[in-house]
Amino acid sequence: MPRHSASAVAITYMVETDDLDTDVYEMFVDPYTAKVKGQRLYLHGDKTLSQPLVPIIMAFHWTLLLGFNNAYILGSIAILILISILVGLYLWWPRNGDWRLGFKIKWGASPERVIYDAHRSVGAYFSVFLLVTLFTGVAMIFKPATRSVAGLFSRVRADPDYGKSTPIPGRPPVGVDEAVAIAAKIFSDGRLHWVLLPSTPSGVYVVGKQSRDEPNRTTTFRNVGVDQYSGQVLYVQDRSAFTAGERLLEWLFPLHTGEAFGAIGRSIVLVVGLTPFVLYVTGFLRWRQKRRARRRATD
Repeated sequence: MPRHSASAVAITYMVETDDLDTDVYEMFVDPYTAKVKGQRLYLHGDKTLSQPLVPIIMAFHWTLLLGFNNAYILGSIAILILISILVGLYLWWPRNGDWRLGFKIKWGASPERVIYDAHRSVGAYFSVFLLVTLFTGVAMIFKPATRSVAGLFSRVRADPDYGKSTPIPGRPPVGVDEAVAIAAKIFSDGRLHWVLLPSTPSGVYVVGKQSRDEPNRTTTFRNVGVDQYSGQVLYVQDRSAFTAGERLLEWLFPLHTGEAFGAIGRSIVLVVGLTPFVLYVTGFLRWRQKRRARRRATD
């Protein structure tokens, strides 16, 4: 459903193709006039590069376009970067107790000093944000391990099973409106976030009602599974009953993207995403300067 007043309803559906593949399409509908505003092929089979640009960038971001099963490669790289940041903090730590020097750039000094100060101060200013971004990214890629560790301190339930519908002879399935109305009796507040339709005779409606205080704006953890024939409520996922471990898992993605704090949080994460580039460029330049200085000393 629309995330804001100027957004469209997104309808996703699948079409089987002649080559025994499946095409996934997206259709966008004006919620005020019910007119179709556009349609696009979202995915052809398992061909990642058949997607629109942003999903391709997302796939590259967490799998390097090597496939879902190889996401651990990027996770391992992220662990190495996380260790590098911690080592950098150790090297940055002021030995004389003067913290101001660790946050300053002497712009009027030599190029060598400016690059050194830039590398040190940028890393110091953004280190906490970098560590949070890296930690949450690693935790999501290695989610089974994260669930296991969280389960040592708090109960973490399995992913929700919304059950199966039981066909009733001579009785047609309930409509989408009725399924939404049934879910509204469970969650009377909140915004209708999505309706997942039954894809098989035993499939169920899954209706999500997103609350205002949910940190995650991309998904919702308030969902109701509804039998498509009887309208019976088969399962309720309610984030208000989450344990501490489940709340940790809920917060991983919104912290990683910054969406937990709205546009400001997303803007901060955008800047943080550019920080490693600055650190590695200034680190490389500093390494090259020191290498030249050693050569001159040897000559």
